[in-house]
Amino acid sequence: MDNETIEAIRQLLKPINNKLDSMDLKISEMKIQMDSLKLDMKTMEYENQKHYRELKQDTETIMTVLEARTLLPKVL
Repeated sequence: MDNETIEAIRQLLKPINNKLDSMDLKISEMKIQMDSLKLDMKTMEYENQKHYRELKQDTETIMTVLEARTLLPKVL
């Protein structure tokens, strides 16, 4: 191949290369967003478990107080 043909091919491939570079950048951005979403989900899971434990403990405390005051029959 001569230099003119090679240069013509390069010119034809240039928009494709630009598009591929753009797609690579978008994929990288999406990976970062996915990692952020994963972190957000883990944080929410932790917070939900924490609130569940607190609610369970509060419920047990209320039941104990009501049982002690004989307002609620003791559960076996």
